[in-house]
Amino acid sequence: MNSKVGCRKVSAAPSAVDGYAGMDVIRPRLSRGKTPRYTVIPRFYSHDKYALWHNSPERAKFVELADEFSLTRPALQERHGLESWFAPLDDDLIIPPRHKMAILTFGTLYPLILATGFILLLIPVDVPFALSTLLTVGIVAPPATYVVMPWVTRVFRRWLYPREDLRPR
Repeated sequence: MNSKVGCRKVSAAPSAVDGYAGMDVIRPRLSRGKTPRYTVIPRFYSHDKYALWHNSPERAKFVELADEFSLTRPALQERHGLESWFAPLDDDLIIPPRHKMAILTFGTLYPLILATGFILLLIPVDVPFALSTLLTVGIVAPPATYVVMPWVTRVFRRWLYPREDLRPR
């Protein structure tokens, strides 16, 4: 089976499950001498829907298909919440200490929230506090998750992962 057909089969495996919200595939950074590792992240609308999929025959099929296309045994990981911002996506499974995650999260989100709040104050309409907060979170969360936190994690990786052998590349 060629790799395009295999990718389609792997990505289609969870799609028939109720509550499936889509899938992200993160391509590896290729480096000499290392086996490339793709990261496949199936997303669900709720934890309950994820739990149903986790124990389903469809998931077993998904893991089996992924295993077919792997040079090594696939590493299955579950990440929830803020730890997914910091933990490297490889076999090391190293998660920095919570106090370091809290410090970087605070130092990153505070200026983003402050700037967004200031911009929202410039809107000439009187916006209720709850709506203003909703807008702030809605504006801050996507760039924080997809741009700012990955960048901050790379910049502070020596502090987050002090040992050279634990540092994600």
